[in-house]
Amino acid sequence: MEEALREARVAGAQGEVPIGAVLVRDGVLLARAGNASIAEADPTGHAEVRALRSAARADPKAGAAGSLFDLAGDQRLNHRMVVDAGVAEDECRAVVQGFFRARRERAP
Repeated sequence: MEEALREARVAGAQGEVPIGAVLVRDGVLLARAGNASIAEADPTGHAEVRALRSAARADPKAGAAGSLFDLAGDQRLNHRMVVDAGVAEDECRAVVQGFFRARRERAP
C-alpha cells in the first residue's frame, strides 16, 4: 500500500488527482503507476489502467483479459481474488482530501 501511496503523492504533486495503483502477484510487485490523465492528455490515464498496461509489457498474462476479471473480482469466471479493505484508509483519505482542499483554496 505504501507503494501505491507513493505513486499517488507523485501524481498529486504533478497536478493529477492523487491516486496510485500497484499490481502484486504472489508477493512480487509487477507494476506501479499514478494517475496521468492530464499529463498524457488521455482520459484512460488512470492509475489502475496504467499499472495494468505496465504489467502487460513485463508479463503479458498480467494484462490478459482474465487478469482484468481477477482484479475486478468477477466471481462468475471462477477466478480468485483477495480484497483487504481499509488498508491505510486514513492516510489514503488524507492524501485525496488534502489535494482537493488545496485545489479549492487556489481556485479564484
